[in-house]
Amino acid sequence: MNNLVTKAFITITALSIFTLTYLTIQAVEIQTKQLIIEKTQNQLITIRDSKKQQITAYLTSLHKQIQSYAYDKNIIAAMYDLKQAFFQVEKPTNKQRDVMLKYYDNFADDYLLTPSKLDEQTIIMQYRYVAYNQILTDKYHQLHEIHHNYIKKLQHDIEDILLVDAETGMVIYSANKNLDFATSLKKTSLKDPLNNIFQQVNSSNQTKIIDFSPYLPLHNTHVAFIGTPILLNKQKIGVLVLQINHDYINNIMTYNKKWEFEKSGNTGESYIVAIDDTMRSDSRKLIEYKEDYLLAVEQVGLPNDIVTKINLKNTSIGLQTVNTSGTEAVFMDITGLDLYIDYNDEFVFAAFTPLNIFGLKWAVFTTIQESEVLELVTKFTDKIANTIIQVAVIILIIASIILWLIIPTKPSVTPKGYTVKQIVEHINKLNCE
Repeated sequence: MNNLVTKAFITITALSIFTLTYLTIQAVEIQTKQLIIEKTQNQLITIRDSKKQQITAYLTSLHKQIQSYAYDKNIIAAMYDLKQAFFQVEKPTNKQRDVMLKYYDNFADDYLLTPSKLDEQTIIMQYRYVAYNQILTDKYHQLHEIHHNYIKKLQHDIEDILLVDAETGMVIYSANKNLDFATSLKKTSLKDPLNNIFQQVNSSNQTKIIDFSPYLPLHNTHVAFIGTPILLNKQKIGVLVLQINHDYINNIMTYNKKWEFEKSGNTGESYIVAIDDTMRSDSRKLIEYKEDYLLAVEQVGLPNDIVTKINLKNTSIGLQTVNTSGTEAVFMDITGLDLYIDYNDEFVFAAFTPLNIFGLKWAVFTTIQESEVLELVTKFTDKIANTIIQVAVIILIIASIILWLIIPTKPSVTPKGYTVKQIVEHINKLNCE
């Protein structure tokens, strides 16, 4: 009977411990999940706000930088000198026209302009500085050598520096000498970002920024410009234009491609989206796993021609569409957190905030895939659950030992050390005698 009682007590104790263990594990899992998600969201907010601050600081610095350049006496001198000499350059020969025609034929798929539609100055200047590197001795070249050496020192993190004549719209100087050099902006479309920035600055006499858009002279790569007027004796003589370096923005948003040091995990990323719902910085997945990225966005439904452009240009800027509940909210000037399916067709935790500066309507997004967060939750809860189970087993063993010691399992013994059976037999024996 006593053995049955002992076993009953041990069974009840074991069931109680295992039930308590199960309930404890369930409670720990719920609380751990909440804590990890909350920590993840706080990390996303921290990174998001840091990115916004850095991009704001960069654009503000660029805004001040171009104004500083416009007041630089060397830039003013370059604008004045090169403008005077530009229109004094000799006219092109028929041979030079033919050479430029062949040169443009190499870009037949990208360019609509041909030398027959270009100004005389454009043909000769592009022949001399774009198509060929010649030894020149004329006045423009002499002045160009002087001013070019100085301007190149100012370039730093700027993609290109251009000087545009305020009166004619001619690009009289370009640090990089692309096919926009020596062209007349009055003959280009208003959709052309260089023409757009020139027109806005020239008409307002204020510093302006043009958002990233396709730029024909650079094979329709998306570029952005910032421009400001150049004054001489309070008279506007030209427009200074800087091509914004998208790599600099990318380095901010990707932490110089070292996401692990930013505690972004394996799938965390930060990127900028513009009001047209396209990216203004590159996708992390494109940078790290290009083939997987291209396959993912194609399966999601990104048009094939866009996927091809991303592949060829190796960038998602102006091409990758991001259209989620987050973009809908953020362009209503809402800062917040959300869980939604992103452009990779993955559920992500996201933190977003508007970035409206100098006429740009951008938004900063910081995301991490839900699967990575839940994997982290599972990892921690499994570790905690194993610890709880081990403690429960130890408690059960200790409880079992205590129960065996407390509940007697041997026959009852009298105070003198005789058993009840022995006493009864002894009494019977005495009665018989």
